[in-house]
Amino acid sequence: MQNRINEREARIFWTALVLTPFLWGIFFIIALFGFKLKWLLLVTIALILNGSNLYGYIKCKVGGKESLSSVTSDFLRKQVLQNAVSIVAGNASSPQANPLGQPTNTV
Repeated sequence: MQNRINEREARIFWTALVLTPFLWGIFFIIALFGFKLKWLLLVTIALILNGSNLYGYIKCKVGGKESLSSVTSDFLRKQVLQNAVSIVAGNASSPQANPLGQPTNTV
């Protein structure tokens, strides 16, 4: 499979992705020193969302396959452990007894 990513488009994408949080940061400073609280709230939300978007893209670009496999294996271990605990807890909470409270002898 050939690489279909155009280097020029990738550069434009990453430049815009990195510059937008800086732009929102400038707007934040302007709104903060201008005491415009309504705009400050909007700019703060935009700054947080753009920052998390940038963080996610960088994490995907730099993270590689190791982090994905470790997250997947940790999730599977957790699920297996939870299933085992629920099976053991389910068996322990329902003892085999007859209505008189005496254990049944099953052969």
